[in-house]
Amino acid sequence: FTTITFLILLTSVAICSISSPTINLLESFEKSKEGRKVLDGIYLQTKLMGEHFNPSVIRQLAKGTVDAIEGGRKASKQRFEAHQKQCEEDEVALKGASRDIMVSCASSSRHLTLARKLIKARKNIVERTTDERTNYQTFYEYTQENEKSWNEVVKSLHTMVVGGVELVNSILNEINRASNNGNLIQMDHVQKTYFVGLSQIKSDFESSFDDFNGLRPIVANLLEIMSNAKAMENEKVVDGIRVACRHILEILQECQYQVEETNESEVSLFQNLAKAYNGNIQRTDKVIEFNQNALKNLEGKEKTLENHEKVCENFIGRATHITHLRKEECLTESALAEYQEVHFTKILNFVDQLHEIVNERWPEVNTFFIQRA
Repeated sequence: FTTITFLILLTSVAICSISSPTINLLESFEKSKEGRKVLDGIYLQTKLMGEHFNPSVIRQLAKGTVDAIEGGRKASKQRFEAHQKQCEEDEVALKGASRDIMVSCASSSRHLTLARKLIKARKNIVERTTDERTNYQTFYEYTQENEKSWNEVVKSLHTMVVGGVELVNSILNEINRASNNGNLIQMDHVQKTYFVGLSQIKSDFESSFDDFNGLRPIVANLLEIMSNAKAMENEKVVDGIRVACRHILEILQECQYQVEETNESEVSLFQNLAKAYNGNIQRTDKVIEFNQNALKNLEGKEKTLENHEKVCENFIGRATHITHLRKEECLTESALAEYQEVHFTKILNFVDQLHEIVNERWPEVNTFFIQRA
């Protein structure tokens, strides 16, 4: 009966401990690396001592842990301070070496910078002059194309005026022939033979000469008269047609004169423009050739200076790499020292909390360690 009662009580304590804050705290310590390090020693002592396990054992283990931590902290601090001192000395030495290398290469670098500026300037001149030449070439080609187009326009205008003159002369000849024979002009014949031609003259001058000297209203009036059969039977109207046709011929002759006069001026303009553009093309060709030769000489000088600079860059690169590696080593050591300090602090904090719960809640603590042992 006594054994059964003891087991029931022990089970009750274990069940109650599940929700105990003390047990929860100890279980949280178990989950951390630092807490586990201390608890493993206590578990071992619990298993070895059995019923003789008591708070003084935990205090002794805790004291040993604290002493070890303080010793480790002191050694870590001394090692870190010595390492930091060496890092500072190395930094000064490496900076001095890098500075000496950079000073020795400065003169070469300045000459190379100047050569590259001159190369850039020459390239800009060649580029701008090439663009200028391209523009002159384009203008020259445009001038040739415009001259060709203008010649086609002049040819078209000449054809239009000559055709108009021939048509109007045909109308006059038809009227004169009919008058000499004492016959009236037949309406249908006029419409079929001349109406379309006069309409074309009217249309051509509307698009080409902007109502030149009142030609459009004259032709329009003439078309209106010739489309009226009754009017065409009146001799006075026929005489008016003669007058209108002669006036149209005078206007067409004036158009021909102006076309020839304008053509002479335009041809001269095209020739002068072509000559000017061609001269500028030749001038830019000489400028481009001169600067390209200067550019070749500068590029040869640049190559020589670049080879010299590569030696400097090699030394500077090595110094920079060594400085970087040393800096990384110092940073790593600092991070390690910081990590160790955090690690030590966590263990000491755990020991402090362990002292507190051992002093205040020993039965629960004892049960926890007996269950884990």
